[in-house]
Formats: sequence, structure tokens, C-alpha cells
Amino acid sequence: LQRSRSYAELAKWLGKDSDSDSGLITVGAVTDDFASVVISAEGRKKDSDKMLPWLSQRTRWAHLGARALRGMQLLESSGIRLESPTQSDLDDSMDSLRRLYSDAYDWDAPPAADTGVGGVGFQRRMRYKVRAAINSWDLQRLGLDTTETETHGFGYSYDEGEELEPASDGGFDSLDPST
Repeated sequence: LQRSRSYAELAKWLGKDSDSDSGLITVGAVTDDFASVVISAEGRKKDSDKMLPWLSQRTRWAHLGARALRGMQLLESSGIRLESPTQSDLDDSMDSLRRLYSDAYDWDAPPAADTGVGGVGFQRRMRYKVRAAINSWDLQRLGLDTTETETHGFGYSYDEGEELEPASDGGFDSLDPST
């Protein structure tokens, strides 16, 4: 239900729904495999096949069907893949970050350690490089002996957490007495 509602909201926020004209500019991001794993008929969740029949059978949520379908279509076909930063982009970003950090703490932060680009492992993502640089500078600024940041792999799953589901026999349909 929540994904159905989210697809419908996405279509609305992006102004791709016939009854929405919010005047807003909306930007969103999803993982690069979301549409193929969750929406696609060949994916694990198969939302494109299951969502409309599921919604149409529920009086309270049937009105979301067309909008949810539009939201799924937008996720499958209208995304723009972001380019990975080049080494020059990364160097410029890290230098700007170093200057900001230095100004914020009135402390001359040294250049960040090698932040080579390449690959798609979690350590190579920008947020980890930024975090590692700031952690290293914090440790140095505070006079601690180590400047190494320990990292562990991060993985995500599209599995739903059963512990987050309502504890009722009727599931989400029990929210609506008319179904």
C-alpha cells in the first residue's frame, strides 16, 4: 500500500497527473536498480503487474490506480542517470570542503588523503569520502593519535520489514470498513 501511495504522490509532485499543477520543481533520487527490481514485471516485486489489480479491489485505494501507474512509468523511463564524478571533480570538492572546515574551526586542515575515484564500492561514494575526510580532520584537530576511519560495507534490500506492518487480521484493508 505504501509503495502504491508513493508512486501516486510521485506522479502528483512531478506534475504528471492530470489534476495536479503545483508549480513546484521536484527532484528525487532512487537507486539505479529500483525500477528493475521493484517495478518491472521481471523484477522481484513485480509492482507493475500487481499494483493495479490490488488497488482496484480495494474501495478506499482504487482511485490511486492510474496515478500510481503513472508514477511507476516515470520511475522506469524518465530518470536521468547521474554521472560519476571525475578525479578533478572530486579534488575540487574535497578542496572546497577543506576550506570550509578550516574556516569553521579556525584551524588549517591539511589536504585530504588520496580519494581516488573508480569502482562502485561503498567506499568510493562521495558521502563516504566527505565523511572520512571530516573524521580524519576532527581527529587531527583534537590531537588524537589516529587519523584512520574504519568503514564497513553497506548493503540495501528491497525486502519489507514485517515488524512495520499493522498487527491486524485484515492488514491495511481493515483501515477501511467499506472494503
